[in-house]
Amino acid sequence: MQKLSISMVSLVFIVIFFSAPIFAYSFFNVKITSDGQSPLNNYISLSSLIKSERNFKSVKITWDLPSGVLLKSGSLIQYWTSVSQGSSLLNSIEILPNNPGVYNVSVAAVAYTNSGSNYVNSDQETLVVNKNLYLEPVTTLFNIEVWGLNIFKVALLLIYLFIVYKIFIFLYKEFRKYIDS
Repeated sequence: MQKLSISMVSLVFIVIFFSAPIFAYSFFNVKITSDGQSPLNNYISLSSLIKSERNFKSVKITWDLPSGVLLKSGSLIQYWTSVSQGSSLLNSIEILPNNPGVYNVSVAAVAYTNSGSNYVNSDQETLVVNKNLYLEPVTTLFNIEVWGLNIFKVALLLIYLFIVYKIFIFLYKEFRKYIDS
C-alpha cells in the first residue's frame, strides 16, 4: 500500500509538472499603460500593446470601460484585425472621467480559430481620479503644465482687456471730436 501511494503521488506530480506549461501558455502578451492626462481638456490617454505569439486571422480587440467615463470621439474601443507571430498591435484611446473615484479599465485580445477554439488574454489598469478630476498621482510635470496654462489664460485676458481699453479710448476721442465740432 505504501509503495502504491508513493507511485500515485509521483504520477500525479509528473502529470501536473509537465502539463502546467501547456495550460499556462499565453497566446498574447497584453499590457495597458496610462500615458498621463492632458491639462487642456483633462482627457486621460491609455495605450494597449498586444504582442501575438502565434498567427491568427481573426482577432478581436476590445476595451472594457466603466460607466462614468466618456470616450473621446475617434477612439476605437472594439475592432477586428489579423496578426502574425511576433507582431505587435498598439492602440490608444482617450477617456474623460465624469466623477472622482476609482476606475478599472481593461483590454482583451480574443483570437477566433476555425476549429472553434478561442484564445483570450487581457490586462487591466486601475485609475484613481481625485476631486479635481485629475489622475492620481498628480505628477510635477502635470502641475507645471496646469500652471503654465493658467498663466497663458491670464495673459490672454490682459491682452484682451488692453485691446478693449485702447478701442474705448479711441472711440472716446472720436466721440469728443464729434461733440466739439
